[in-house]
Amino acid sequence: KESIVSGCSSSVHTDEHDVYLCRGKCDHDHESNLDLIRTTCFPQTMKERVLNELTTVGIIYEEEMAKSALSAAGVITFPTRSRNQTFGKVH
Repeated sequence: KESIVSGCSSSVHTDEHDVYLCRGKCDHDHESNLDLIRTTCFPQTMKERVLNELTTVGIIYEEEMAKSALSAAGVITFPTRSRNQTFGKVH
C-alpha cells in the first residue's frame, strides 16, 4: 500500500488496469493537494506512454506538462525534463 501523504491511512482500490473500484474504509486526515497528486502520478503516466507510443520522450513530457494544470507552486516541484529522459532507457 502506497501513501501519497505520509501517515494518511486512506486508500482506493483499483483493478489491474488502474481503474477505480472503491475507496478504503478510512477517511483522509488531511486536505487534498492536487499538485502533489499530479506530480506523484506524472512518472507513471510518462512511463506508460513511453512504453506504448513511438512519440519521443521530450514530446510526451511537453504534452503531459500542458495537461497538468499545475499551480505556480506546483510547477516548482514538477519533475524536470532531464529526469524523465531515463524513461526512454531500456533496463
